[in-house]
Amino acid sequence: MQIWYTGMKRGIFALQDSSAGFLFENIPIGAVIVAKDNRIIQSNKQICEIFGSTEEELISHQLQEHVHLEDRNNLLNYYARMFRGEQFNNLFSTYLVTKDGETKWITFNSLSINWEGKSAILSFVTDITELKHAQTELGLIEHDIVQSQKMKSLRTLAGGIAHDFNNLLLAIIGNIDRAMIKMKKNDLAYDQLEQAKSATFHAGGIIRQLLIFSQNQPMESRIINLNSVVDSVVKIISGVITSNIKTKVFIDPELENINGDARSIEQVIINLIINAQDALPDGGTIIIKTQNIMLNEQQCRSIPKSKPGSYVLLSVEDTGSGIAEEILPHIFDPFFSTKPLSMSTGLGLSIAYGVAKQHEGWINVTSQPGKGSLFDVYFPACLQEPEVEKEAEEFILESYKGAGQRILVVEDELHVRQFITDLLSENGYEVIECISIREAVQQFERLKGKIELLFCDVVLPDGNAFELADIIRARKPDCAILLSSGYVDEKAQYNKIKEGGFLFLQKPYNAEELLKFIKKAIEK
Repeated sequence: MQIWYTGMKRGIFALQDSSAGFLFENIPIGAVIVAKDNRIIQSNKQICEIFGSTEEELISHQLQEHVHLEDRNNLLNYYARMFRGEQFNNLFSTYLVTKDGETKWITFNSLSINWEGKSAILSFVTDITELKHAQTELGLIEHDIVQSQKMKSLRTLAGGIAHDFNNLLLAIIGNIDRAMIKMKKNDLAYDQLEQAKSATFHAGGIIRQLLIFSQNQPMESRIINLNSVVDSVVKIISGVITSNIKTKVFIDPELENINGDARSIEQVIINLIINAQDALPDGGTIIIKTQNIMLNEQQCRSIPKSKPGSYVLLSVEDTGSGIAEEILPHIFDPFFSTKPLSMSTGLGLSIAYGVAKQHEGWINVTSQPGKGSLFDVYFPACLQEPEVEKEAEEFILESYKGAGQRILVVEDELHVRQFITDLLSENGYEVIECISIREAVQQFERLKGKIELLFCDVVLPDGNAFELADIIRARKPDCAILLSSGYVDEKAQYNKIKEGGFLFLQKPYNAEELLKFIKKAIEK
């Protein structure tokens, strides 16, 4: 079966770079920001411990003053190349002697950022002294360990940024919904609000990429057919690919199913297609293909990272410029990119690699300069059949209005709390607002336990929703509980949510979803 899709303009899914939200004290390794004159303009507690210096001894001083004399010129050259935007291995190792006479080996991992309107370099500095000793004794590979620590730091940053943006998007989407509910569809402003809402959903797609990269997005695995996911993605990108690029799709009608998260896999396909398009500035062809493949032990010897078994293979190939041999080993590194900053932040392929790995699969790349690139993504095949999805019911507002039920809303984010309170109050519920466990318990006691539902954000200033739920249930066992969070990692304790059987509403959500979940929780 062959499907052709042509046309298309670019850009809608390009991840935009942001320098906001660097909370240095939350980064688990040393972090330092360096200006163009090599002055240190920002540092965290961990970097002070590594250098054996106080913050006053670091800020506004030249960074090279703190490394060994024989490596200072090398460090200066390293930062000069970073500021020039050169593409090279951004790992730099050196050693220093602290004021106490302790010798430490350290490694710099750096990326270019915009800090207060000026170009700067953010470096993650890792003390690898113990690793150096262990490497001598046990043959450990330094690069892999440092890379792992760097990824952890970057994921912490990405997860925090995504959480903050989820709250902002929730308030924007929610209040747009509130306005649209009160309007008729033929009102001029209705179409304008619809366009604004559509734009926020695209922004939500960017936040989802950050969550996937930070590994803070739980897998919602089910039995799916990859052909349907490919078809959905090609329809999504129909307005994105430039008109001088032909897109050919070859799908195997006998394709086996896989057990996976459809939305995450959609992001893999989108990122690979956008990557292929960027390799075709003068036009060309992108070929998307699905097929079944069985690998034996002999075949696996020639396919890196593979293991024998039955797989569903997704291939995205382009006729573009190809990838240079020296660059190929780094293409899945986060923030690594040979493209201008306006075109890419270097997360797309890193996300694709992470999603494949989460599905117990892998990605292979073959490429030659001038002869294009081929990305093969392997997913383990599954013999089970997909569940038949129910058609979404039409949302009728009157069916989801309350009848005076009292809801205790516990949410510390002001704009989110205001949206929840206004929407529920407008639709027949009595809302009691709180921002903390302490305040919620006080309100519960004041009301003598007369509430029908506790709607609570998981992460609160003075604890978490599970602590509050235990207090409420101890005094009113039949109280309905609905939890929500922008985090879906260890902070939100997602596994505990599932194990406890709590209803959970993931941020960002819209007005319709909120009203449906509120009614479902109360009637449960």
